[in-house]
Amino acid sequence: MVETALRVPPEALARAFGFLDEEACASLLPYCRLHKVDKGSNLFSAGDAGDALYMVAKGLLAVKKKTDLGRNFQVIALLYPGAPVGEAALVCAAVRSATVYCVEDAELIRLDIEAFAELRSRYPELALALLAHLLSRVSLRLDKCSARLAHIL
Repeated sequence: MVETALRVPPEALARAFGFLDEEACASLLPYCRLHKVDKGSNLFSAGDAGDALYMVAKGLLAVKKKTDLGRNFQVIALLYPGAPVGEAALVCAAVRSATVYCVEDAELIRLDIEAFAELRSRYPELALALLAHLLSRVSLRLDKCSARLAHIL
């Protein structure tokens, strides 16, 4: 079961956006919604529209991609509290490239693209700090992926 559009408790926002100070979190709070997903459910599937960024506040999620044969899935990453999910949605209108599955009941903070556009115009410094953090996480993921690929080759 997926439940969304819930008001975000400030402590959940602080857990998910631990890289922001208290003032920044207070400014961000009205733009976010709490999104609860039960164990065993997908947050989203590969091919879905990319319409929001999620930050894990509680729980464990697995990122899965189809194998070459297209019948099986391979877990390519585990996501813990503080991890971003679906960050590409904030900068490009792309479809989801992987399926994200809830290994445990999860609480995520959802920032949809419309809310981010409003945030960006009202608090450009905050939007820049958020994007800088997301870029650092994407860079870290790319480094890990490159290291795994080099090991395989």
